[in-house]
Amino acid sequence: MMMMSLEKARVWMRGTRFARLLAIVTIAVGVAFVLAHATAAFSIEPLPSGPPYLEPTETVSPHGGYTTTTNKCKYCHAVHLATGAYMLTRANTRSQTCDYCHGDGAGAGTNIVANYEGHTMGSGMAYFGPAPNGVDGDTYYVTPANPFDCMTCHSVHANPERIVRLADLDKDYLLLRNPDGTDTTYNSSNTLSQWCADCHPGALASHETTLFVNGQPYFSHDSSATTPTTLAVRPYDGINNGPTCRMCHASSQFPHGQGGTGRDMLKDSFDGISLDDVCNDCHAEEALP
Repeated sequence: MMMMSLEKARVWMRGTRFARLLAIVTIAVGVAFVLAHATAAFSIEPLPSGPPYLEPTETVSPHGGYTTTTNKCKYCHAVHLATGAYMLTRANTRSQTCDYCHGDGAGAGTNIVANYEGHTMGSGMAYFGPAPNGVDGDTYYVTPANPFDCMTCHSVHANPERIVRLADLDKDYLLLRNPDGTDTTYNSSNTLSQWCADCHPGALASHETTLFVNGQPYFSHDSSATTPTTLAVRPYDGINNGPTCRMCHASSQFPHGQGGTGRDMLKDSFDGISLDDVCNDCHAEEALP
């Protein structure tokens, strides 16, 4: 009798273990089924496979000319997959954004060589303070929060309301009508020297004009808005009123940097020391008093 009871107990236990195993398997299959269908129902769409930007070329300019049939924005901006922190571009700063196309070896048709002898760019520049040849009451200040960069002078989107083609230039070069953003707005009757004087007003003057910086008087070389008819200069002969900015600052990399061995964006052949080499171009020794 006892033997029969033990056998029944064993059968019952085996049946119970099987039932439990069956229940576990059933639950696992059910959970897997639910998860599979839930994943299909709520899965995230795959990211686009194409590149977020278009690569620059020498034939297509992204600066202006946007229409319903163009695709220029994508040269600089991505909508959802931007790799840089600045305005959905590839870079983290304004100047770095421009460098992608206009830096050394880039795909744009115009490579900009910027160095510390010219208008250096970006928040990593070496100089902060007033722009050279500023005067009391009219000085442009460069600060870490307001670094000098490409958009200080240029409208990168070629906004026709903001750019100007100066009288002595062959095109607008995306130049701003009001580069320092404060006083004068320039138009097509103005020259490059007048435009440069927006940030460097003391450079467009006469040697007889008293200028003040921090209350102290000083005088500057004569300069002209338009190119004089002759380079020959004799003292007090009235032949011309001085050179334009570009006549002295003749670097091949003007206005962004210095070419050759020169400095201060003077001619490339200037050795950086013998300034007489520059002065003699206009002030011939035989004509000096």
